[in-house]
Amino acid sequence: MVLGLAACTLSQQGNASVQLLPDGPFKAKDGRPHDVPGGQWLMDAAAWQMLKADAAERTNDYHFDYEHQTLRTADNGQPAPAAGWINPAALRYEPGQGLFADNVQWTPKAEQMIGEGEYRYISAVFAYDKATGRPQQLLHVALTNNPAVDGMKAIAALTAQTPTPQPPPGDSAMNEALKKLLAALGISIDGVDLNDAEAAQGLVDKALSAIKGMTDQSTSDKQAVADLTAKLESGIDHSQYVPVGVYQELLAKFKDTATHAGTAALTAAIEQAEKDGRIYGAKDRAWLEGVGKNQGLAALTAQLDGRPAIAALTATQTTAKPQHDDKGLAVLTAEDKAVAKLLGITEEDFAKQKGAK
Repeated sequence: MVLGLAACTLSQQGNASVQLLPDGPFKAKDGRPHDVPGGQWLMDAAAWQMLKADAAERTNDYHFDYEHQTLRTADNGQPAPAAGWINPAALRYEPGQGLFADNVQWTPKAEQMIGEGEYRYISAVFAYDKATGRPQQLLHVALTNNPAVDGMKAIAALTAQTPTPQPPPGDSAMNEALKKLLAALGISIDGVDLNDAEAAQGLVDKALSAIKGMTDQSTSDKQAVADLTAKLESGIDHSQYVPVGVYQELLAKFKDTATHAGTAALTAAIEQAEKDGRIYGAKDRAWLEGVGKNQGLAALTAQLDGRPAIAALTATQTTAKPQHDDKGLAVLTAEDKAVAKLLGITEEDFAKQKGAK
């Protein structure tokens, strides 16, 4: 790739934004460039990508001088004072318009001369590809009264006629901010073409509706707080409330009382069943106590209600001596025999336990 160097002078008036190069093919009044096929430079999107990449690698600002003195210092030995400065990030390209520099920082001297009409034009110095004529690197810019290219807009006209450049809708910083806002509001953008104005407006409407709902809820919450504050300030009817500590103490006492009451009811039921002859020994009582403890009074009552009462096991049974047969065994009643059978012992052993000799 062969590079060339060009100083292209453009008609301008003093302002903080200047047009550096026109868009499309262009050339100087003196016939330059002579080393590019077709004899024209070319400012387009491809050229902009090269200029932008070069600008991104710069740290220092681009500078304006007077009459391209930067190029002549080596020959005439004169200084080349700055007339202004451009931040590399301030370059922009507008298709159909050309290359621009925003926020030019003129020195007070240059600003005065521009304001008084002593300087009206600028001349950009750039390196270009001799094969295509595309600018590749912006070097510096000069104030001059010897323009090389006619037909450029003066800054006054540019300010009045050129609209603020709008980035592509689907790729703009505004859309990125909108995406974040919609995500925060829980609104999905999946499948929505942000370049479609109607679809994008639909998302905006949803966002506004969600924000309004949040605002209404906030207003409602604020009113609730205000009502509560007013109630507190007007005093509380203590007859309608109890302190939390008192409530918790009463609740603990209630639970303790209920526990004791339940235990007492179980004990009473077992003791009454034992008096009635419906508990058949110590192991049977222990089992029933387990039923009551683990399953409750209702389960215990269900067990006891289905049992026959055996008089021989009651605490109030007769203490009279049993009758004896001729063999010396106590005569067992039908109830005694039933008890012996339930206890799993012989009638003879049962009789002995009742005191038979």
